[in-house]
Amino acid sequence: YKDEDQVRTEVRFIRWDGEVRTAFLAMTRIPETQKLAIAIMDITDKIRAENAVQQANRKLNFLTGIIRHDILNQLTVLKGNLELTREKNTDPGQAGIIAKELAATEAIQSLITFTRDYQDIGISPPAWQDVKQSVIRSCDGIRLGEIVLTVDIEGVVVYADRLLASVFSHLIENAIRHGEKTTRIRIFCQESFEELHIVCEDDGIGVPPEAKEKIFSRQFFSQTGLQMYLVQEILSITGIAIRETGIYGTGACFELRVPKGGYRFSTAQQ
Repeated sequence: YKDEDQVRTEVRFIRWDGEVRTAFLAMTRIPETQKLAIAIMDITDKIRAENAVQQANRKLNFLTGIIRHDILNQLTVLKGNLELTREKNTDPGQAGIIAKELAATEAIQSLITFTRDYQDIGISPPAWQDVKQSVIRSCDGIRLGEIVLTVDIEGVVVYADRLLASVFSHLIENAIRHGEKTTRIRIFCQESFEELHIVCEDDGIGVPPEAKEKIFSRQFFSQTGLQMYLVQEILSITGIAIRETGIYGTGACFELRVPKGGYRFSTAQQ
């Protein structure tokens, strides 16, 4: 960090015995004088500890990734065999049991997938990201079918976790999976009271009033999975809030509220 009166930086130096160490250096100009106040702090141990934690996390993520991949493979085999059993089954009494087994398998798959997405939150520092491009990336692998997706956003950049595209993919998938009668999804933004609202609305069945806050909690897993909880966690890293404001029966409406200083417009948008 540097301005006319202050300098704050990290410097590396070689000690008398040849060891390379890191120090935090702060210099401040003393008002109405030509003098500087200088503070130096050795932060070598702190840097080493942080590096050790990062390395341990990388190894842990690598290991859990392998285990997760193997579990998902086995679940795919299990689910396939259950579906074959359902097709060949002629006993009505067994049909309900098989259906419950398939539902449990799908729930486990959803939980395992959630752990993959959740472990990536906060791994990389937040960054300025183009909202429209994030929405476009979020559509990779999503089957919209007959649903029309409209993105009315140009030149808007927000400061968010690097999983921002995942936020939009979860919102779009939520509209497809739970909207029941969804035919269109629209994403747009508007500035209001020194904050930016990024809105994702659809014409599906919407969210019941009693569930508008619950959908963002872990306890609501059985109804919608953990996707909306994950969305809230990703956004909260940079202070972005989310709420559902739609009217039940006419469609869902999710508002992402970006605080002042967390968004900006390109020259073209301005």
